[in-house]
Amino acid sequence: LAADVTGAVFGFVTRPISLPLWFVTTTNGVLAAIAFFVVMALKHMDSPTELEKQVVLFGDVLRNLEAGYVEPVDTRTLFERGTNAMLHSLDPFTEFENTQSKAELDLFTAGNYGGVGLGIADDPYVPGAVLVRDAREGYAWDAGVRVGDHVLAIDGEDVTGKDLQQVMNLLRGDPGTEVKLRFVRDGAGPEPREVTLSRRRVLMPAVPFAALSPIADGRSCGYVKLAAFSSTAPVELHAALLQLQTQAAKQGGSMDALVLDLRGNSGGLLSAALSVSEMLVPHGAPIVSTQGRSAESKVTYVSGGAPLVPDDTRIAVLIDERTASASEIVSGAIQDLDRGIILGTRTYGKGLVQSVMPLPYDTELKYTIAKYYTPSGRCIQRLDYDGNGGVLQPLQVPPPVGADDAAAPAAP
Repeated sequence: LAADVTGAVFGFVTRPISLPLWFVTTTNGVLAAIAFFVVMALKHMDSPTELEKQVVLFGDVLRNLEAGYVEPVDTRTLFERGTNAMLHSLDPFTEFENTQSKAELDLFTAGNYGGVGLGIADDPYVPGAVLVRDAREGYAWDAGVRVGDHVLAIDGEDVTGKDLQQVMNLLRGDPGTEVKLRFVRDGAGPEPREVTLSRRRVLMPAVPFAALSPIADGRSCGYVKLAAFSSTAPVELHAALLQLQTQAAKQGGSMDALVLDLRGNSGGLLSAALSVSEMLVPHGAPIVSTQGRSAESKVTYVSGGAPLVPDDTRIAVLIDERTASASEIVSGAIQDLDRGIILGTRTYGKGLVQSVMPLPYDTELKYTIAKYYTPSGRCIQRLDYDGNGGVLQPLQVPPPVGADDAAAPAAP
């Protein structure tokens, strides 16, 4: 009996199995595909691309420097400097954003931050001195700090000769914490003063000032200072314009002219620039277009709503050499559409469309993907990087560092 069972089992196992043709064909195809990808992967490993070679070389350079350089090396700082040197060879606005830079970019677009409401700058007449450029009421002003004071120390650390970014980092902190500020005031004696400032959430208004001035016969002219194109800029400008129009109506007249002050406004969000433009230009009018390498980058933005300012209201836009980016989009649209006049000096000329790509370890890559063009087809970008390794042509005066308004997002 055992022999019979063994023979039956052996016969079943060794019996040929008849498989359907579709199964055999599909299985062979899958095996062939797997074999193909394995061969390609092995070939790819044996022949890395030029990009992969450069990445490997960069890593090897950092590892060798960290292990064998004559003095200890901060590889993080070395990596950031090397990466940004590479990116700045393309244009000055393509850069790697570390954790701190990413937070500052978020601060600028949000329009508020935790600090003491103090604007600082390098004193042009006293080398190494940190000058108080602005002291906001409700913050540093209430503690006795005034414009023109010189900051000597922060929490006991001397700041004379320090980089402004380092000084601002000392002033910033979590809301609710305190910081000690030692400063001296010219003409008030040599003895320094010391105050304790509370860090709080500081609001950076996009529209710090708006006013109405009478002209004649019930007519009036509105003035609006637009300091930045932050996320709150459209709402603030809309409220300011409505207030001016209401004020003119209460005086028995109308706002027949508007002065929009964009001097010192270094730009901001494209969405804010489009919303601001829609309040000033006719419905359906082109505002700005973008052009880059990809088909997706070729876009024309048009006004999607009725303007808040009537067509018969005369508009004048004030500009200077620090008017840039989103400010140039608005002023360019107003000029090309014959909606108003432009007064001032030549603007900065930053017409680059930039994309922000999240990277690991809470960092970002900000890089240029296209250029901005006004409705008439003029490229806003004034700087020419072709064939000169990223050198600015012509040399521009950069926006000031350390300003407390939104034109300088790194304010403490």
